[in-house]
Amino acid sequence: MPDQPPYRSQVLDHLGLVAGIFDGLSIGDVIAQATQQNPETRDLTAGEAVKAMVLNGLGFINHALYLILKFFHNKPTSRLIAPRVAPEQLNDDALGCAWDILCTYGVRHPRQSRSLDERDRLKGGRFLLRH
Repeated sequence: MPDQPPYRSQVLDHLGLVAGIFDGLSIGDVIAQATQQNPETRDLTAGEAVKAMVLNGLGFINHALYLILKFFHNKPTSRLIAPRVAPEQLNDDALGCAWDILCTYGVRHPRQSRSLDERDRLKGGRFLLRH
């Protein structure tokens, strides 16, 4: 029997839908713009970290932040979060750094302005027709 390529399965569940909505609403872009980060100089941007925490919160409720590696070990992070993000990058140090960045720049202003824009966009049903 010829050598067959090794296959491995990864669990996507409902996280793909949530990640798609996150991207569709450009939440990561809003966070990146508000915190003025350069993705080329960082392992994990604040927007990517927030996306990981949102996805983690949907599956690992009431677990400590350091267990996020356990949650993402069988998830396709390159598809869910960003092509350059591996599960090993999603550790409590990187996420804690993202929290520090968010607290430094403040998290209220981007969220408030974005939520009003998105409310209007979703009200018209345009989000479902996008892409």
